Amino acid sequence: MRRIVSLTTIATRIAMLEPTLTSLLRQSVAPDEIILWLPRNYRRVGQKPLTEVPGFILESGISVRWCEDLGPFTSLGPNLRREDSDTIIVTADDDVLYPEGWFEGLVAASERFPDSALGYRGRIFKDYDDMRYLHTHLFYGSEVPRKIDVISGTWGALYKARFFDDTIFDLDSFPDSYHNDDLWISGYLARKRIPIHVLPDPGIEPIMEIALHDSLWSTNQHAPYNDAIIAHYAEAFRGHRSCADS
Repeated sequence: MRRIVSLTTIATRIAMLEPTLTSLLRQSVAPDEIILWLPRNYRRVGQKPLTEVPGFILESGISVRWCEDLGPFTSLGPNLRREDSDTIIVTADDDVLYPEGWFEGLVAASERFPDSALGYRGRIFKDYDDMRYLHTHLFYGSEVPRKIDVISGTWGALYKARFFDDTIFDLDSFPDSYHNDDLWISGYLARKRIPIHVLPDPGIEPIMEIALHDSLWSTNQHAPYNDAIIAHYAEAFRGHRSCADS
């Protein structure tokens, strides 16, 4: 079974990526491949076309692949059109230091929960009769795996290619999905009846210098499209609610 790590970045952050990539290259269990997906042109406002890849990336041994811009979904989406159905795809963010056991922890947990998506952080709806993004509870740091509603890709997430079909790419038919991949992916998984489990925190450290630089979160947290995505998947979220822990 092939096991990969995949991430993306934006033009204004790419020169700052070395600490994150170094942490991914120092994992206690090495992935079969680490892939950095780079859009040549960005749909995101204020991002200029990417014309040059820094030397530290080209010399690192990490695979650089060019693609269309799918927003934050670029970390996962392009892999689904290339990988076999049994491939394990672990997505990472560009502004985090991943401890040495990060990848090993996700892969080991996947053996226990082979039909679940896995991560280290996520969200739970406080009220399934009034589901809004600002009414979710951020959840992480549990001593045991916990079933949740919304996965957070910030600290990394594990999926299997077989969890998805082509309908995950219906971003243009529902444009709000472009902005928040966590909600879009989680709603899709709920509709497919695929659980999401959060694992104990292995000691993940955000890199604040990068995290605060052109942050998507700064615009996402109060944006109306979050609730639009939740409403789009409301029936699925309610039918697959996290309170049925396993």
